[in-house]
Amino acid sequence: GMTTLIVAQNREALEIAERAYLIRAGQVVLEDTVEGLLDNDQVIQLYFGG
Repeated sequence: GMTTLIVAQNREALEIAERAYLIRAGQVVLEDTVEGLLDNDQVIQLYFGG
C-alpha cells in the first residue's frame, strides 16, 4: 500500500482523504475519519465556519 500525507487548510482536501487530523498549536487535538469529522457539529462551526 501507499500513504500520502497532505497538509492543507481547505475543506476540499477532505474529498480525497480517508482520515483527518486537526492540529492546534502544534498538537493533534482531533483524529477521526473524514465522515466522523464532518459529522461533528462543533468541528464544522470552529474550523469550517459552519
